[in-house]
Amino acid sequence: MPFVFTDYMRDAIRIFALCEARFIYVMTHDSIGLREDGPTHQPIEHLASFRAMPNTLMLRPAVGNEKGGYTISDNSSGNKPDVILIGTGSQLEIVVAAIEDLRKEGKVVTVVSIVSWELFYKQLDEYNESVLPASVTA
Repeated sequence: MPFVFTDYMRDAIRIFALCEARFIYVMTHDSIGLREDGPTHQPIEHLASFRAMPNTLMLRPAVGNEKGGYTISDNSSGNKPDVILIGTGSQLEIVVAAIEDLRKEGKVVTVVSIVSWELFYKQLDEYNESVLPASVTA
């Protein structure tokens, strides 16, 4: 089901989450990059809404076997890039395309996929720092 249609299910999904019922919902068509379906299938606000919902683990992988958060591409030395670009799901492809232009301009860029902020934050602090160093502010 296209992710945008969760508007019809939001109350039920929230009640199930509050009751700590164990359900898995699989949604598709969730990208601002969708062309054929147009803006009606580009629910950019839904992702934040479900990530904020209590007792809900929101996963937005680019491929089926992703978990947590990790570095996809890094051309820095000593984990000190000029900028870290973060993407999730189908938008990761757009982020990866953008690094080519930035690197041609001489920027040192790291690309990170954050499939789930909740799972990422459950990792050790050392791991989180290695993926998103606090010294990098851009």
